[in-house]
Amino acid sequence: MAWRKSFVRMGNNFRFKFAWPLSRHCGVAIIAFALFGTSAPGFAASNEDSVGRYRDSLLADKNLPCRSNEACAAAGVIALEAGHIEEARKIVAAELEFAVADSIAADSDNAANSASARIAMAQIYHGDIDAKAGNAAAARAWYRFAIDQQALALKSPVLTRVIAVAHARLAALAGRNVIARIPATGATFERYVALGANNEISLVPVRGKPDTYTLSSSFIRPVVTQNGDLSANVGDLAATVRFFAGEARVPVDPNRDGPIDATHRLGNLDKYTGAEQCLIEFQLGTAETLKVRTLGSPDACGFGFNVDADGIYYLTRTGVQ
Repeated sequence: MAWRKSFVRMGNNFRFKFAWPLSRHCGVAIIAFALFGTSAPGFAASNEDSVGRYRDSLLADKNLPCRSNEACAAAGVIALEAGHIEEARKIVAAELEFAVADSIAADSDNAANSASARIAMAQIYHGDIDAKAGNAAAARAWYRFAIDQQALALKSPVLTRVIAVAHARLAALAGRNVIARIPATGATFERYVALGANNEISLVPVRGKPDTYTLSSSFIRPVVTQNGDLSANVGDLAATVRFFAGEARVPVDPNRDGPIDATHRLGNLDKYTGAEQCLIEFQLGTAETLKVRTLGSPDACGFGFNVDADGIYYLTRTGVQ
């Protein structure tokens, strides 16, 4: 299913683009669903008509390799064991889509917890595929997103057991081909948002300028409309940034044109803490991790409604195109 353009408030620093479910948007994607209570972000689970239309829209896709979460889970394991990497990737992507649909339809705590466990398990399978394909960084990212489900979902013994599996998989990859520094070809970091969509930040080193990078990013807030379609508010940010002691800060003015020059050290940050100010801070901490927070207000960044950049991003691939 294609994401459709929704209301987007954009300034000239930001490039609008249509957003697609990332299971089909790129080969290595981080897809996850943050479950709060029994409803999905941006969607009222009590609207049974919308829930039914969403699932009908999903099943209308003739390219789906399987027709239910359970069928996809079984088929994905078989494909991976046979070494059919790309086939397994398509199957598990469909498995995750069905798990997300179950989350939207959840009308009780038990149903919500069951759906969260299915989402986490699909994420683990995605990690298994990347691990077998030799992409340890992407596999670790998938396992970490599965682990993050624990903090966002309701208490559930089933989900706890699934999270334990993710921890074990992550431990098995500890130290394997860890990308400690951003290579000359660049790197992409991702953070899940909801409904099969994620935020994405790419950093490419600027030749001859230490700790300086070309930054491009895409942020999204997906929703399910009343007629069951997927829609999204988005916002993109382009800048040249320099990291000082592992931190880069980008003062955002939606009314200015072109990429932002954020290569100078900022001193007093107090002026960026007001409700009409936006300063986005990027922190390179532990390997394969990028932390992002907004000083001031996300509403002042010029993004679409309810869109923000904040959170922990994990490295998913190197070599930015």
